[in-house]
Amino acid sequence: MQRCCFLGTNISMNLLSAFNARHGLKSEFWARLLVLGIVVTMTRAWALTNLFEVLLVCITFYDASLRKKVLSSFNDVRVSAVFLFWFWVAFSMSWSEAPIAERLGEFWSWRKLILVPICFALFERDADKRLLMVTVVAICSVYMVATWLGYFNLVELDRVPKHYLENHATQGVLFGACSLFCILLALQNSNWMSRCLFFLLVAGFVANILLISTGRSGYLFLVVISGYSAFFWAKCRFKATVLPLLAGLGAVCIILATLFINETTNREINKAFTDIETAYTSEQLTSLGIRIVMWTNSLALIENKPLLGSGAGGYKYDYGALVAGQDGWRSKVIDDPHQQYLHIAAEHGLLGLFFFILAFGGWLFSRVPGTQIFYVAGISVLLGTAANGFANGHFSAFVEGRFFWISVAAFLAGTQSYFPSLKIYGKSQK
Repeated sequence: MQRCCFLGTNISMNLLSAFNARHGLKSEFWARLLVLGIVVTMTRAWALTNLFEVLLVCITFYDASLRKKVLSSFNDVRVSAVFLFWFWVAFSMSWSEAPIAERLGEFWSWRKLILVPICFALFERDADKRLLMVTVVAICSVYMVATWLGYFNLVELDRVPKHYLENHATQGVLFGACSLFCILLALQNSNWMSRCLFFLLVAGFVANILLISTGRSGYLFLVVISGYSAFFWAKCRFKATVLPLLAGLGAVCIILATLFINETTNREINKAFTDIETAYTSEQLTSLGIRIVMWTNSLALIENKPLLGSGAGGYKYDYGALVAGQDGWRSKVIDDPHQQYLHIAAEHGLLGLFFFILAFGGWLFSRVPGTQIFYVAGISVLLGTAANGFANGHFSAFVEGRFFWISVAAFLAGTQSYFPSLKIYGKSQK
């Protein structure tokens, strides 16, 4: 199998070299195409996603100019901080009690971080950012239309409509992001027909979240990105300090009111409160109930090993020892507490949590560029995912994780950081 993979990669690189030599096309074009391929295939075809990532890394190492650009991106603190966290994950394998295969599995599960410096180097131009945004909207539009057709029993889907794009949480998050992307694209487009199409898609995505999806992650994501977008819009147009805050708060209140008025979303929100209240009394396992138990146990694990944690892959074993002897579903051994920050603190220690917050939080210190729509998109995805991190592990998930790291790195590529540049490779950027 390894030999076949090596042969396939070697043949692909030889074909790429010949095609480039004949047509004079740059490897950057193919690299961007592979990133777009990852965005499309990560929703269903995971094997193709892994293949595209391998080819993307091969192209990066193959082309000298692209390799230089990617290495130069490490002069930016926002990029280097991401790999500092990944290095800490690798280092934490040394004190983990998990089998070596599980330690390596935990390290390798963060391989999506490789996409950060590559996307940061590839998507500096607005045209490339726009192409990425349109690609995300296009693939999600296919899923959105399919879910509506399945919802009205016009077509037969291979899974229920609310789980058609991976699961209800993933579907809600990506549809929420696409609703914002469509608004941003409509505002930048002068053609009225294109604007109408984008706003029609917005209605389709938002209505899908409200009527079909039962993922509370999608609800929270929609609240956060709406509040931040309104805040940023008002901040750019009004000098008064209080108006942006009022605009952001107003948008949040409107979305929250809609969620509580709508029957489907109101039912899911009320169910969440009930699950939380009965976490330690209910005989039945519930989504929020087990989360409360897992979070409480994770805090106990952090208290036992605060600085370094259990080590890569060791969370499951420390958790199992903690719940041993308990009765019912509360004794269930898990490897993911569905709380990103507690999970990282328990497994990689408070030092690991510090490096992780630096890895994603550093992007908040990006200077606002001339073209603002991509900046808004990147920061909105960051804030929405950060909020969901309190009840999910979207940073490390296969679909949401790739969507997050690609979107933030690509949409904020070419922007300047408030942090001083480093001198890791070549000359530091000014």
